[in-house]
Amino acid sequence: MLRIQGARLSYCDRLSRRSFIQVGALGLGVVATSLPGVQFSELMAQQARIMDKLAIIRSVHHDSSSQVIGSSNDKGEVPADNPYRPENVLAMIYRHLGIDSSQTFLDLTGRPRYLLEHRQLIRELA
Repeated sequence: MLRIQGARLSYCDRLSRRSFIQVGALGLGVVATSLPGVQFSELMAQQARIMDKLAIIRSVHHDSSSQVIGSSNDKGEVPADNPYRPENVLAMIYRHLGIDSSQTFLDLTGRPRYLLEHRQLIRELA
């Protein structure tokens, strides 16, 4: 369960606003990974087997200005060019670790799924 903590502001029904921002397993089981002490949802059993080869990025934050790749529209809402996604960052990490991001695994219905659907490398970092 991921619970975002913060100030206790209430709606008229006395529920915390933060209580609406919760991510849970909804009764799903967990499986042990190849990394001691780390567990994944049972929906990620195949990733659990290779956890010792994966990297988890929890958050990235800094206050310094940095290089911006590309540009956004007039209102700064969406990328105007180079619309990179989090999957592109993961593709770069997987490449550095020697993991083939085009490999597939079977989902719960038995259908093959790619490790990363969008695995284009970030050209400016490659």
